[in-house]
Amino acid sequence: MRSFLFKSCLILLSAHVTFEISALDVVAQDAQGDQEKLQGTWQMVRAEVAGKEVSQIALRDTRMRISKDSSSLGTFRLDPTKEPKAIDMTPAFGPNKGKTVLGIYEIEGDDLKICVAMPGKERPTEFTTKSGSGHALDVYRREKVLRFP
Repeated sequence: MRSFLFKSCLILLSAHVTFEISALDVVAQDAQGDQEKLQGTWQMVRAEVAGKEVSQIALRDTRMRISKDSSSLGTFRLDPTKEPKAIDMTPAFGPNKGKTVLGIYEIEGDDLKICVAMPGKERPTEFTTKSGSGHALDVYRREKVLRFP
């Protein structure tokens, strides 16, 4: 009887471990899929900080180039299993250089939204900002690559 119970426990444990590994594989594949979608150059088309729109003049030359898990702004890590999808970013320059900022992201076709909290603030739960929230929202559009024959 003990042998039967032991074998049953091993089978259940094995099934659980296999399920956990499979779930981790799915997460890794989802993150890889989103990572691939992000590759390229993005033009900022809208920005909002603490409930206030940033002027279009200030945005017109703002671009972000993404290659693998880093961008021209710093490094990042995706977690597409969260709802909304989560992004942890580490800026390469500016007042938050080297600090982790927690955010959320959404990719729809050639549009990318990223809403982040300043270091020490809670991760945003929606793509909006309010006065005193410590949140910033950036909206990007993928730059089209011109190909000549």
